[in-house]
Amino acid sequence: MLSVLIANVAHDCYRHLWQHPERHQEMKTSVGGIWWIVAIVESAFIRMFSEFGRVRGMISRGEFSHLGRRFDWFAGRAGDGPRKEESFNNIQRVILSLLIFCILFRL
Repeated sequence: MLSVLIANVAHDCYRHLWQHPERHQEMKTSVGGIWWIVAIVESAFIRMFSEFGRVRGMISRGEFSHLGRRFDWFAGRAGDGPRKEESFNNIQRVILSLLIFCILFRL
C-alpha cells in the first residue's frame, strides 16, 4: 500500500511539475510555489481515496463485473484523448508502484 501511495504522489508531481507545466500556466489561480506542490499532493490523495471509495462501493453492491473499468467523467464528449492519457498514466503508475515495491521489499 505504501508503494502505491508513493507512486501516485510521485507520478502526479512529475506530471504537473515536469511533463505538463504549461497546464498550470493556463489556469487562473493564485496558488504557486510550495503551495502548488502541496495542492498536487493533496489532489493525489483525494483521487486515490475517491477511487478507493468507488471500488469499495462496487464490491459492497456485488458489481464485480465493473471492477477495473474507469468512470468517464466527460462521457466521451472530449473524444478519446483524455481516456487514452488516463490509461497511459495508470500504466505508468502501476509500473512505478511495482518498482517502488521491489525497492522497499529489498530494504
